[in-house]
Amino acid sequence: RREVRRLVFIFTLVLGSVMAVYAILIGIWGDLVMQLVYSSEFAGNQMTIRLLAAGTFALSVGVSANHGLRALERPEINFHASAIGLLVAITCALIYIPQYGPAGAAAGYFSGCTITAIIRYAGLLMVSAEPKEGAST
Repeated sequence: RREVRRLVFIFTLVLGSVMAVYAILIGIWGDLVMQLVYSSEFAGNQMTIRLLAAGTFALSVGVSANHGLRALERPEINFHASAIGLLVAITCALIYIPQYGPAGAAAGYFSGCTITAIIRYAGLLMVSAEPKEGAST
């Protein structure tokens, strides 16, 4: 358990670092890239692009915990995390889309990905914790 936990945190740092750079670059120049690729008709979607980039970052950070839980033979935690994340994403999207349109949908995506990653890491920390002395395993 200790080695799985260590590897998960190493891979999270590596993947998270790469994806943080990606999210920052998209956050800065995403709107410009959208306009260059698709035309100026799509100008003004910077918030949507930033939320999608942040959601992708959160999703990528949760990937290592996902695989760590599988290695520890606890896939049900992944299932519950995904189900709760989906419920959060749908709920947030339904609340925010009427007022914010595509940015509201992106906010739902970001919220769902973030909650999923948090639950996966909480589950990983719980199942990979060292047993206390005298406790049965």
